[in-house]
Amino acid sequence: MTTAFLIFFALALEYIYDPISNMKDTFVIDSTFSKYQNQIKGYKFDKITVLILFPIMVILIFTILYTILYTIIYTI
Repeated sequence: MTTAFLIFFALALEYIYDPISNMKDTFVIDSTFSKYQNQIKGYKFDKITVLILFPIMVILIFTILYTILYTIIYTI
């Protein structure tokens, strides 16, 4: 019975995931990255440095926002 449930679950997951994977919308990431490239264009960085700095900057910004919101919410 467990095997049948796992097979059914795997087939259902594949049936649901396949249409979702075809509807990927990367507009937000693409537009943010193009703005980032335009801002950093004046500096002399090679391409790999620009590509590595982008996720680091995004993580840093989200970490700062999370810390600020966490401090505001839980100090009240």
